[in-house]
Amino acid sequence: KVYFSSIQFLKKIDFDTNKQSKLKKIIVLTCRCLALFFIVLAFAQPLIQSSKNSELIAQSKAVSLFVDNSFSMNAIGEEISLLEIAKHTASDIVKGYESNTKFQIITNDLIGKQQHLLTKEDALIEIDQIEISNSSRKLQEILQRQTASLNTMNPDKKIVYFISDFQKSQESVVNNPSIEFYCIPLKNEKKQNVYIDTCWFEEPIHLLNQTNHLLVRIKNSGENNYENVRLTCEINAQIKSITDFSILAKSTKIDTIVFKNNEKGWNNIKLAINDFPIIFDDNYFTTLEVIDKINVLHIYEDIPNKYVRSVYEKSEFFQYNAATINQLDYSKIRQNHLVVLDGIKSYSTGLQSEVDKFVTNNGNLLIVPDAEPDLISYNQFFSLLQISTMGPNEKIPTQVASINRHEKTFSDVFSQWNTQMDLPLVSNYFRIITSSNILSEALITMKNNVPLVIKYSNSKKGNIYFINSALRADDGGLPFSSFFAPMLYKMAITGKNNQNNNILLGAKSNFIVNLNQNNSLNSIKRSEGSIKIKTETEEVIPAILPLGQELQITVNESIKHAGFGVLIHAANEVITSLGFNFNRNESVLSYFTKEELIEKYPFENFHFITEARENIGQIVKELERGIPLWKYCVILCLTFLLLEIIVLRYWETFIKKVF
Repeated sequence: KVYFSSIQFLKKIDFDTNKQSKLKKIIVLTCRCLALFFIVLAFAQPLIQSSKNSELIAQSKAVSLFVDNSFSMNAIGEEISLLEIAKHTASDIVKGYESNTKFQIITNDLIGKQQHLLTKEDALIEIDQIEISNSSRKLQEILQRQTASLNTMNPDKKIVYFISDFQKSQESVVNNPSIEFYCIPLKNEKKQNVYIDTCWFEEPIHLLNQTNHLLVRIKNSGENNYENVRLTCEINAQIKSITDFSILAKSTKIDTIVFKNNEKGWNNIKLAINDFPIIFDDNYFTTLEVIDKINVLHIYEDIPNKYVRSVYEKSEFFQYNAATINQLDYSKIRQNHLVVLDGIKSYSTGLQSEVDKFVTNNGNLLIVPDAEPDLISYNQFFSLLQISTMGPNEKIPTQVASINRHEKTFSDVFSQWNTQMDLPLVSNYFRIITSSNILSEALITMKNNVPLVIKYSNSKKGNIYFINSALRADDGGLPFSSFFAPMLYKMAITGKNNQNNNILLGAKSNFIVNLNQNNSLNSIKRSEGSIKIKTETEEVIPAILPLGQELQITVNESIKHAGFGVLIHAANEVITSLGFNFNRNESVLSYFTKEELIEKYPFENFHFITEARENIGQIVKELERGIPLWKYCVILCLTFLLLEIIVLRYWETFIKKVF
């Protein structure tokens, strides 16, 4: 006999091995079954579909896509312009719908053909033809056009897409619960833009050989500072000024260009800077009319005041005309820059009406009262002009106490103020009664706080000046003072505001034209339709509305290009020169963020797509039909096959480590 140790442990090992082998086979079989199950399920293409999606598939649909093609879409996003991204996105959306879906493709242009619903193929062609436009619309205006077009088909489901950078200047829309909204905001990756906002002249009247000061307002709406940006000024296609400037981010700068008027008549001024990628606002076009003399009409009772006459008649800057009140031709009043009403005892209703029209049409008026005026007539006239009324006259001699040297009339008269200046004494003046709603400014004040010279500029377009004393030697020393002649000069020069010849494109714009003797209102009425706006590339007939001795001209959206133009009448007779500029709303790089949009539109029918725009077509399919699960089934199938391989390959190693 050979004695051996107990074999009970060998039996235990054999028993344990059988259990582990059985567990391995169960795991492998389970992995294979699940892999087979998910591969079959993948071919079945299951969907997660809500009741809302189920109803949507069965309904007829009309889809309207707004592709923002305003100037701001020239900005760079993901290395190409936002407009190109918007067009690709719109095409993918159209491709994601079924072939029987009707589409409307709409842009800021709002042209007639965009009102029609298109087939899938025609919609893709229309998207491909979209280009940058000078028009900029409010989103509510776009939605109104979309709603009108969708209602013509009367579909079961109306779907609207907004593909835009969502500038804050576009404002917001009013929710329509019957429409499903999908907002796709595009992000401007490079927020940088410097642009010429506007310009204006310090001098309201431009005389030949006079020095002008053109103020240019430049804005930086981007996030970067700019240095050594070049500003060029061209007058009649000749470079007059080149300056360099620097501007901080989110700031405004005003630069001044000084030049002399060398050419009489209309002058075209072009301002230009260099900036990229938004370049539509780098140029600004304006015009100015240079005249050789300022027309002054002196209206008097019997004899013209010699002090007023000597100021204007002997100066080379003024074309002086005088007329008595009884021999006055009312039609010639509006041809002047300044009208002086001197020493008139009472005003007829006809004269009151004509002078009021003159002031309303930007004319400048100087009133010098008679020593013993008809206060009832004067106050009736002043009430029409909406200025202060006159009380009884005072004959208590009073000296002038102060001169308003900060107002434009005297701002550059005194190079140095002399406190010892001999100010005049006034012996005959009137009490002034001013109501709270009349804004007046005293230019000269006497020691008793009664104003001697008053300026009114709030109620009418032109300036109204009132000298509170008759200009006679017996009534005071104002005509003999050193500042009397400069004061009358400045009243004529600063009395007429420039008419605005800078027209903004992209929407209906109105501007006013003052009619001169050659272009009278009657002649325009007789030749209706003869007024045209002519530019280098376009010629249009504007809408005209007569307003007294003025014309309101309405420029529609037919003018597409910025630049210079002229308003012509009859045989190419130029009425006025115009500068056309693109609207600067698109220059402001201020956008709604995703969070702001969600806060503005917390409605169930508003959806926001801000990610994965490269798969926008697939996203549309998911929105329409539900979320497909076949990809997840394939992934799970491969996962279980991989698990089976791992079990077969590493099972023994795993068992040894565990047991």
